[in-house]
Amino acid sequence: MLRVLAAIGGSLMHIAAAVLLPVWRHLLYIGENTIVFYGMNGLSMIADRGMLFMLVPMRYVVHLTILQIIVGLGVVAVACCVCAIITPILKRWFWWGIGVTKPRKAAPRHAQAQ
Repeated sequence: MLRVLAAIGGSLMHIAAAVLLPVWRHLLYIGENTIVFYGMNGLSMIADRGMLFMLVPMRYVVHLTILQIIVGLGVVAVACCVCAIITPILKRWFWWGIGVTKPRKAAPRHAQAQ
């Protein structure tokens, strides 16, 4: 019974924190694009590791802990950059596959001037 009450109390605290905290632009961006990040992160990490280990042999990375950390951070950074580049493309042309509304077409320039 105590665990149930703790779970309910923890859930209510999370809801209260979500309501009381101001909207953060960075968290809002991550929340809107979570499905893209989940989908593309795995693919980009595999591609990054493949390209990296073509340049740096695996035996050098395995023996040095600091090199493992540097390589890991580098792979994650490149994967994040790939996701940041892919997100606007997916939102524009593959909106139907990621659950966003269809983007509006921009008005022609001559119509905007009038």
